[in-house]
Amino acid sequence: MENVVIANGRREYERIDKRRARYFFNKGVPIVMCPCNLEVGEPFHYEVKVERNEMNENFDEIVNKFEKFECNNNSGNYASFYMIF
Repeated sequence: MENVVIANGRREYERIDKRRARYFFNKGVPIVMCPCNLEVGEPFHYEVKVERNEMNENFDEIVNKFEKFECNNNSGNYASFYMIF
């Protein structure tokens, strides 16, 4: 995967793969998910911030729910993951 950094608004987003996103999620670091054909940041903010919570949902359950309801042929069929800086 290419090292993609998006500077948008006041934040920078670095795209990471699913394996690294799972690792950071399990460590308690917040990550961002977005449908793969859409861009994170301003002006529309299609991204969703994800972090561990009291419900103890695992990473794969959260990603599956996100892809089921938010991803389609227009926005992209899978989620892309980003770190926030």
